[in-house]
Amino acid sequence: MTFWLLAGALCVLVLVTLWLSARQGVGRLRPNDGEGGERAMFRARLDDIQTDLDMGRLGEAEAEAARAELAREVMRLEDSSGPAQHPVSRNQWAVVALTLLLVPVLAFWVYTEIGQPNLPAMPLATRPDAQIANMSFEEAVAKIEARMQQDPSDVRGWQVLGPAYMQLERFDDAVDAFARVNAMITPTPDTLTNEAEARLMANNGHFDPDVTGLLDQALTLDPQNARALYYLAGEATRTEDWRKAEQLWTQMLALSDGTEAWIPIAERGLALAQNDGQLPAGTATPPTQAPATGDNLNLSDDQREMVQGMVEGLANRLHADGGTIDEWTRLVRSRLVLGDLETAKLDYEKAIAAFPDPATRQDLDALAASAGLAEIAAQPETSPQQ
Repeated sequence: MTFWLLAGALCVLVLVTLWLSARQGVGRLRPNDGEGGERAMFRARLDDIQTDLDMGRLGEAEAEAARAELAREVMRLEDSSGPAQHPVSRNQWAVVALTLLLVPVLAFWVYTEIGQPNLPAMPLATRPDAQIANMSFEEAVAKIEARMQQDPSDVRGWQVLGPAYMQLERFDDAVDAFARVNAMITPTPDTLTNEAEARLMANNGHFDPDVTGLLDQALTLDPQNARALYYLAGEATRTEDWRKAEQLWTQMLALSDGTEAWIPIAERGLALAQNDGQLPAGTATPPTQAPATGDNLNLSDDQREMVQGMVEGLANRLHADGGTIDEWTRLVRSRLVLGDLETAKLDYEKAIAAFPDPATRQDLDALAASAGLAEIAAQPETSPQQ
């Protein structure tokens, strides 16, 4: 109601202003003086100046100055009075009145069509965009979770929550989110591999039938899916299924253009598979690789940021407080996924120092062997720089 009162008052004020302007512009009447009145007086004074000049009472210069002063007075009169106008006809007044009437009618019609006067006030600080900009990552996730409780069929929400849960290391929730995405849409190689990765993290790096099935399905849809090939080849190497490992590593290397950071890992895995777990004499240790840029396993920017944040958080905790062998295995595996072989070697060395008994780290040693990190176990005193 307040809005309409203000709008009405403003409309009246505008109409009054327009009416007064129109009246001053075309409604003010001033009779044409003709030869009478002030004009006749000025003409008489001009004649007097000429008479004084003829009788010698004024010189030529004085007469000219008097004429100039009289002319200035005439001009001042013209400026203050304005041009003569003729009376305004009824048709002209009708046009003015109709125009003033149409202004509020047209404005009201346009506003009722596109305006929303019933919306409550929304200060800038309370607007959704401003609120989201000031939220922490955890608060934003909680807000999306609350929305998903109201509408669990919104697939876009689960697509956002899945990577967010991975970054927060809420792996069970990530599994649920990615599984919902695959149930709501036609699964793609990427969505299937996303769910498989989440299940691997939730299982501390251990494969189960669900993980294997998801990766096999991803490869069926896209035989060139490097992430799925990598995980399956690594698992085949760990379980000493050498023929399958050889096939998968070969298939993965066939996708390479020679620049990927995972090439040394794949070459080492292939060499192990071809020789039933024994590296042939003279096999070179894979060269040190710089940290991955996210292209080594065709990771998107969001996936790269998510994985790197997760890995650094896990590494900081393990280096500061220690952890289980499964957590160290997960850390080394994540380094390898990113193609960061140098840091993977350092983390593997720290894991060996924390768990010197080989019987407790069989899975970790198998992973290291497939990636070319096994030599460190035999040289525990070698410094990281050597």
